[in-house]
Amino acid sequence: MKRNLTYILTLFAIISLFANVNIANADIVQKGLVAYWSFDTGSFKGNTAVDIVGGNDGELNGKPKAVAGKIGQALRI
Repeated sequence: MKRNLTYILTLFAIISLFANVNIANADIVQKGLVAYWSFDTGSFKGNTAVDIVGGNDGELNGKPKAVAGKIGQALRI
């Protein structure tokens, strides 16, 4: 019984640690990355989404708008 309680408390402590990790401050992994469009305000030039790592800019169709996302901003079409 005591062993099970120790296991459960350890598992709870590990889950609590990971629940408090803020992924919004995560770095962008660039090694091997072909393109990255952040969709943040200021990363657009007219109907072009600027690629911030490679130079593979994307063409935006319609009237997309930068809005609040889960992390930073997102694109609403």
